[in-house]
Amino acid sequence: MNLKIINLDRKKLFILMEKLRERFDEISHDIVLAVDEIGYNGIKHGKNVMVDIYLENNFLVMVFESEGIKIEDKYFRDSYYHSSNEMLTREGGMGLYITRKIVDEFNYSFSGNKNIIQIKFDIKKRQEAFK
Repeated sequence: MNLKIINLDRKKLFILMEKLRERFDEISHDIVLAVDEIGYNGIKHGKNVMVDIYLENNFLVMVFESEGIKIEDKYFRDSYYHSSNEMLTREGGMGLYITRKIVDEFNYSFSGNKNIIQIKFDIKKRQEAFK
């Protein structure tokens, strides 16, 4: 599977999620949730959103890029979400927190004016766990 979507919008995002559901069937829930969270936030907070999806060894790899301001470091710290009351009232970063908890690898970088998020799912491990 190799797929690159340029100028990702909500319509393309929904089509992508459906294709991932079809392709990965029983293990698609976490994959679709992560794509929805990262993709939607890129569309909402950035511009010129792009996603590159490919298989590498046993991993499904997705790289999201969007132009915009750098995501604040605090959103990548688990301590930012430790209080359940704060989680319910605090705005921002919850999608990143959820995504980091459900993927097998998460990497973030900021280069120029681009936010780059790479997420990986160990497909083989997840399929074996589902059996």
